[in-house]
Amino acid sequence: MIALDIGTTGVRGAVVALDGTIVAGHGCDTNYESPCDGHAQIDPRKWWVASCAVLRALAKHGPFAALCVTGQAPTIACIDDHGEPTAPAILWLDTRAEDEARLLGAHSYYGGPKIAWLMRHSPAAMSGARWIVQSHAFVTRKLTGNVAIDPSTAALCAPLFDLQTCEWVPAEGLHVDMSKLPIVRPAASILGAITKAASHETGIANGLPVVVGTGDFSAAVLGCGVTNPGEAALTLGTSGNLSLPTFHFETDQRLIHSTQALHTADAQKPLSLGGTLAGGVIAWFSETMAQGVPFDVLEAEAARVDARDLVFVPYLAGERTPIWNASARGIFAGLSLRHMRGHLYRAVLESVAASFLDLAAASGATLTEVIAANGAGRSALLRQMLCDALSVPLHYAPSQSGTLLGGALLAFMGAGVTQDPRLAVAWRKTEAVHQPDESRGLYFRQLLEARRALYEATRLA
Repeated sequence: MIALDIGTTGVRGAVVALDGTIVAGHGCDTNYESPCDGHAQIDPRKWWVASCAVLRALAKHGPFAALCVTGQAPTIACIDDHGEPTAPAILWLDTRAEDEARLLGAHSYYGGPKIAWLMRHSPAAMSGARWIVQSHAFVTRKLTGNVAIDPSTAALCAPLFDLQTCEWVPAEGLHVDMSKLPIVRPAASILGAITKAASHETGIANGLPVVVGTGDFSAAVLGCGVTNPGEAALTLGTSGNLSLPTFHFETDQRLIHSTQALHTADAQKPLSLGGTLAGGVIAWFSETMAQGVPFDVLEAEAARVDARDLVFVPYLAGERTPIWNASARGIFAGLSLRHMRGHLYRAVLESVAASFLDLAAASGATLTEVIAANGAGRSALLRQMLCDALSVPLHYAPSQSGTLLGGALLAFMGAGVTQDPRLAVAWRKTEAVHQPDESRGLYFRQLLEARRALYEATRLA
């Protein structure tokens, strides 16, 4: 199978065998733009150019039975009848729609306020749009000529979607043309086939089936083999997600509530998740305070020091869950002459672990197992911090590459090769298992309390 993921800063792809082996992989950068504070946008055509490059690199490893595209969400892209954008796509981390969010009673992270902002500030883009799609749907439209969305991704377009009925619903104060919203279909269902034009551009065989696909968060959960309550998937990309399957649809608005990738109206699979800036915080520190310093050197410096008298508030781009404050900003508190680069880096790592503790506490879930995957997890120091903070065994499966494996599993299911939703459990290749240290768990609970107090004392809004 072939899986493609439209990420925040790049497009990645992989060829995956039925035993979960990643036969080949390739990636291309697609950096977004931030023309002013709170804005994060991209020309969707960059996704297509990068997707073509990735698919051409992977095509020689065929033949394939099906293809799946996943992507960052919620991202709003308006396209015309020909699949061309009528405006830059607004990314999930964009917070420009604060005014619209207040009117709708939903945070600017969600798709509804982003659509409302476009209707207010870019009416020509909306009037010229035939469809309002997500990042991966922009690419699948290019591949097949067809448009659809799965329930888990549609759920992030609140307040326009009903989780239990899997249907779009009108929202008071948001007079969007509902015919512009894609039909809702299961993520593993066949959307269409590669067209001749797409085959020419990508090198993928004409007629290859393409499934509907899903958001990166739900694909990652599936790819980590996490489907049951008590389990959690901890994905450590630019954005970090703690995803928790639940028995029932939750209502605590401190977290994001969606569905698992295989959710349908008849087979309901609720999912709650918290999202925080994770790898993005670490990358910021590396680029601004440790440019050119090798990763191993930073890790060693942080491992040698104690940063308990230093608190970092990691709200560099505002924060989503659980505080939902786009105006929140970052702070180093307690700095002294004794603090060196290693102390600062350790405080940054500890802040990421504390953020995930904050999410787990908001969920109220009793965790039994956490599976960690994706890029920022290469830090053994961070992984142990996460394990200690969450007070639960943590399994690190770097080759799991959760999002791409989840996409591949959807492709396998769409092609009829398997119907086992937990196949990825057998694929799991755990590199390390971390056991929690009770005393360090107490330390992180105290650190989180100190950070909450610092945030409340310095918040601007």
